[in-house]
Amino acid sequence: MKKLVLLFLIGSFSMLFSQRKELDAKLITWENDTVNVKLRVVTNMFWPDLLNELSLNEKLTKINATGKTEKVRATTVKSLLFTDFKNNERRFENILPGRSRLYEVIYDGKIKWYRDYYPHGYDGSVQMTDIFVNEEGKRENVGLFNSMKKKLAIITAAQPSLAPDIEQMKVDREGVLSILKKYEEL
Repeated sequence: MKKLVLLFLIGSFSMLFSQRKELDAKLITWENDTVNVKLRVVTNMFWPDLLNELSLNEKLTKINATGKTEKVRATTVKSLLFTDFKNNERRFENILPGRSRLYEVIYDGKIKWYRDYYPHGYDGSVQMTDIFVNEEGKRENVGLFNSMKKKLAIITAAQPSLAPDIEQMKVDREGVLSILKKYEEL
């Protein structure tokens, strides 16, 4: 019982310190209708420009002209475009029609790099999984217990000349992007 009370208090405390902000976005539906909307999103109390992506990936809170909020399910959204609070252009897409989930597009080329955000099972913090999809539609997920280098080697197997570059790359955003751009050139 003490553990339940403690978990409830921790959850309540963290919810008290989350902040809600609004941002302008473009929402593209599956019927290719483009709608300019205001979205309500959750940010961090201590870093107000730090966006919590969990407020975008399954249900969106849209603010209409009268100031009322409306929930929009991700199944109706094909693409979501906006500039975040750090002035970064971001794009989220529903890569599987009918699924109730939006994935952030990190790179869009012959190999597409998506990022899936989901809540941690214990504390609700933001967790991520990277997904690579090549031109044939083959999909590789990079999870907590997978190696980014091994998954890149699998997804770029059509160009074996990239194998030494993958082995020597630094495993960060720039390193992965450099490999994906080299793949485009070959």
